[in-house]
Amino acid sequence: MKYEKGFSLLELIIVVGILAILASLTTMLGVGYFRSASLDQGAGEIILQLRKAQAKAMSGENGLRWGIHFVNPVSGTHYYQLFSTASDFSAGQIQEMIYLDERVNFSQPSSGNTLDVVFLKNTGKVAADVSVAVFLTSDTANIRTITVSREGRISE
Repeated sequence: MKYEKGFSLLELIIVVGILAILASLTTMLGVGYFRSASLDQGAGEIILQLRKAQAKAMSGENGLRWGIHFVNPVSGTHYYQLFSTASDFSAGQIQEMIYLDERVNFSQPSSGNTLDVVFLKNTGKVAADVSVAVFLTSDTANIRTITVSREGRISE
């Protein structure tokens, strides 16, 4: 019996099949990771902007209250605005506008609604507890909720 060097067709098919399965698993895990990372980044940016507004209110910058106005449009990109005001958003001046990543949406405020978080001048407190929630458009069960307590504590 003469032995030939090399691989049989069956061995090659098995190896290619195993490599295809590994590549598929790696791709699926990688996509999930990047989606989750965009949600974490979106929630982190909201927390950062809330703390920025709170710091401006506590320092009494421009002698005004500072806040964030969250907008959840029925269609289009979800966004929020840093604003300064003597009373509320309608009387305020927009200082900065931030758009959420297209893969991330608000669940709170609900669709077609807005939500304001206004920090009181010098204290950094808010009138009542407020929560903002964001989720992945591809995975509505994956939610991050950011809460601002009446005392001004910002947490996720």
